[in-house]
Amino acid sequence: MVMIIPHLLLAHFTGDYLLQTQWIASRKSHWIDGLLIHTGIILVVSLLAVSPYLAVMLPYILGLYVIHTLQDWGKARFNHNFPQWLTIGYFVDQTLHIGLILIIQMHLGDHPDIAISNFELFGVSFATVIIIMTRVYEVSWWSNWFEMIFYMQQWQIWGYLERSGMVVVSMVGGVWLAPLLALPRLYWGYRIESPIWQTRSGLLEWGLGIVLSMSLGYIWLAPLFNTWIMP
Repeated sequence: MVMIIPHLLLAHFTGDYLLQTQWIASRKSHWIDGLLIHTGIILVVSLLAVSPYLAVMLPYILGLYVIHTLQDWGKARFNHNFPQWLTIGYFVDQTLHIGLILIIQMHLGDHPDIAISNFELFGVSFATVIIIMTRVYEVSWWSNWFEMIFYMQQWQIWGYLERSGMVVVSMVGGVWLAPLLALPRLYWGYRIESPIWQTRSGLLEWGLGIVLSMSLGYIWLAPLFNTWIMP
């Protein structure tokens, strides 16, 4: 089966997280120009991500653009009418975005005009996982648990290095050694008298980061890495 999922996920997470500024996030909730800027960025990034296969993928990308625009408009209306359910709206929105990508993948099947090398598949997947375990992971906490903003900013670089390192170690076969990379932040928090275990949400962020980093590195990237180095 053609594996175009990593390309579409990379484009989605790049546009929805890396390139979505605070101004765009606020503007798109109230004004159509902000929404069109946001989804226009995702459209451009998506076209670039699948550019070698554009002859096949263009209708799918345009469909994603239209649905993403309508979906984000609907999410803005939902958040305005039900502000107490922001977290539910956030995760339903992201589930629908990813679900549409999965539908496209299933519809493509074994398309003869899309030939993705093992090296390309691994590279795109690796970039996607790193974005997930840094910016996506971080913003998901910020957007739903506002009290975590200061905490996440305080440990931002630590968290990026920690989770990215665990992804790489798990990918190359050291999955059981990966949690050791999470210990320095635990120790340093104790040294500066701000232990992670002092708050339940902080401990959850730390522990969940370990589990997700190891899982994505071992389950998703390790098979691709082994295929790439031993084709």
